[in-house]
Order: sequence, then C-alpha cells, then structure tokens
Amino acid sequence: ILVAVTATVGLLLVLVAPLAVSLGLSGTLLAVVSCIAVMLRTRQYRTGREVLVGLGSGVLGLVSVSASLLWMHPDWRPTAAVTLAATGAVLLAATLVPAPPSLRRGRLGDLAESVCLLALLPLVVLATGIYSSVRG
Repeated sequence: ILVAVTATVGLLLVLVAPLAVSLGLSGTLLAVVSCIAVMLRTRQYRTGREVLVGLGSGVLGLVSVSASLLWMHPDWRPTAAVTLAATGAVLLAATLVPAPPSLRRGRLGDLAESVCLLALLPLVVLATGIYSSVRG
C-alpha cells in the first residue's frame, strides 16, 4: 500500500509540476519543495522498493520542474542553468565520499524535512494568489 501511495503521489507531482511552474517563482518553489519533501520522506522507509519509488518520484518531479521552467520561462534560463549545474556539482561532491551513519545527519535530515513541510502552506498561499487578493 505504501508503494502504491508513494507512486501515486509521485505521478501527481510529475503531472502537476508544469502547472505549478506556470504560476511563477512561488509556484516553482512550491514544486521544488514538494519534490524535496517526497525525497526526504524516503529516509523513513524500510524496503528498497519503497525507497526506489520515493526517490524516483522526487527526481522525476525535479526533472519535470526543470523542463517546465526552461520551456515556460525563457528569461530564467541562465539562472536556472547555473543553479542546476551548481546543485549537481554539490550533490556529486557530497556523494563521492561515503560516510558512516551519523545521528547528526539524521537530525539535520529531520530538520530539513520539517522545514520543507512547513514551507508548503505559505508557498501555496503565495502561488495561488490568495495573499495578493487579501492584501489588495
């Protein structure tokens, strides 16, 4: 059941990402934070299949966000290219050196997941325009 739920969430994430990116910067951030939250959630899974589906969903969601961003916002392309290259380099450097499990990294992962989940509601409010309609 967990694999099916994770796959469904991942499919929705991939399909809705272009819509979120079309809303502008706040929608793009919403989609990216959602993908990161899906990937961070896999730390609590126990089987390889659950982890594979969760990480695959998050990565495919980020690919969908990146492709949509490059397609819909041509003026953002230079910034997006630099950001994607820097993120790839940091992730490559972080995964080259294997490290033993650490309680501190686990706590930092929990903190990052909490921040992502807490950031979702304000980003939804900004992306849907509720904030600007209440303010104006």
